[in-house]
Amino acid sequence: AVLFCDTCGDSVDALLNRLNASFEADGVDVSIGLAFSRSGSSLEDCWQQADSKMYAFKESRRKNIIN
Repeated sequence: AVLFCDTCGDSVDALLNRLNASFEADGVDVSIGLAFSRSGSSLEDCWQQADSKMYAFKESRRKNIIN
């Protein structure tokens, strides 16, 4: 898990793309879920949103492999 504070979306997106490319270069598949805090949302809310996105991405990749 990685938590970014006071970070713009473009910076995070670029960093995660570089991180993903680094893992892929070593033959490792990664799934990353990204969520941004909204006013009034808790850390738990953000964590659950990112976790949901990560598992949705994993599921979509599995479906593409099966099809």
